[in-house]
Amino acid sequence: MKKMTGWALAALVAATQLPADRITSTTVACPTMEAFRKIREHADTGGNKELYIMQQGCVVLTPKDKIHVIDPDRKMHGMFLKVQIEHSGEILYVQKSHVKVEQAGTGNIFRF
Repeated sequence: MKKMTGWALAALVAATQLPADRITSTTVACPTMEAFRKIREHADTGGNKELYIMQQGCVVLTPKDKIHVIDPDRKMHGMFLKVQIEHSGEILYVQKSHVKVEQAGTGNIFRF
C-alpha cells in the first residue's frame, strides 16, 4: 500500500510541474481587441508600426514570456485569447494562433 501511495504522490508532483500555457512565436499583445484594428490601419498608411504599437499600450511577447490564459474556451473573443502576463500581472489580448494552451476547456477542471 505504501508503494502505491508513493507512486501516486510522484505522479501528482510530476503533473504539477507540467509546462503551462505558452507563446509559440513572437507576437503582439494589446489591452483591447480594438487596438489590433488600429495597428493594422496605421501600418497600411506607412507609419512607424513599432512606435504606434507602444502608443496603443501593446507589448511584444516572446516564447520566453510566461503567461496564463484566462478564458481557455475561446468562445468570447473570436480569434483572440485573454491572457495574463506573469511578470507584470497585465491582462492583454493575443492572437490565439500564437498561443499553446496546455489545458483547454472547462471540462478539464477538477472540483473538490
